[in-house]
Amino acid sequence: TKPDFQAMPGIQHSRLLCYHANPMNDGTGKVIHSFGRRLALDKDLRALGDAHNAFELERRARSLAEQEEGAILNPLIRQLDTENATLRGGLGLLSQYLDPNLIVPALHGVASDSNRSDDARLTAVMILERYLDVPVDPELVRILPDPEAVARQSAVEALILAESSPLVLVEFAEQLLDEPQEIVEPVLDVIASMDDPRRARLLATIAAYAPPDIEERVIIWLGSIRHQASVESLYTLRHIGHESLRALSERQLRKLQFAGVTIA
Repeated sequence: TKPDFQAMPGIQHSRLLCYHANPMNDGTGKVIHSFGRRLALDKDLRALGDAHNAFELERRARSLAEQEEGAILNPLIRQLDTENATLRGGLGLLSQYLDPNLIVPALHGVASDSNRSDDARLTAVMILERYLDVPVDPELVRILPDPEAVARQSAVEALILAESSPLVLVEFAEQLLDEPQEIVEPVLDVIASMDDPRRARLLATIAAYAPPDIEERVIIWLGSIRHQASVESLYTLRHIGHESLRALSERQLRKLQFAGVTIA
């Protein structure tokens, strides 16, 4: 029931103004509320990129997944053009919690849209392949602006997640080695050229499951990465790698030790 403003002299104008200006009475309030929710979701999604470790990244992604899927999908798509590797990993984790019937077509749409930025298209492909295990049409991969960037992004995400789940490196290695040789070789080259010294652990994990020719290449690469992770990796391969390559691992270890790289 409308209040009896006439019975309250002196405040009729202000009360009437408040009543008629109240946006909830004409549906405008729903629009404003929807806009505010969108801004909040965008902010929360961007905050994935501020996670300090893989545990926190997983927690934030799981929390966002509790939102209504129809509400979170578009904000997620808007963040795909990010250059923040941590945020890309968070978007991938979040995608794993969403309905495949919603997220997979949306990502395919971004990947195939030439009007979208290169970063957005590559991130979409990376999430499809790395996080959702959805094969991407080779024709689509062929027309992407920089296919090597997909491999680099996937490797970066694997290194981030491996902080809390080391088996991610094993999964990456197994998936890569299941690919044809013409894919394995360039992906290895991309990983070897990365700046992150933690790539030594990913390379060593791949070598542990690979044939001798690939392990040999990795051992030589490890000898040029002056970091404790490389020493640890060579120690591991010396014990579990192909017997014919253990002497090579020893030589690369001594090379790093002479360069002053040691472990506790």
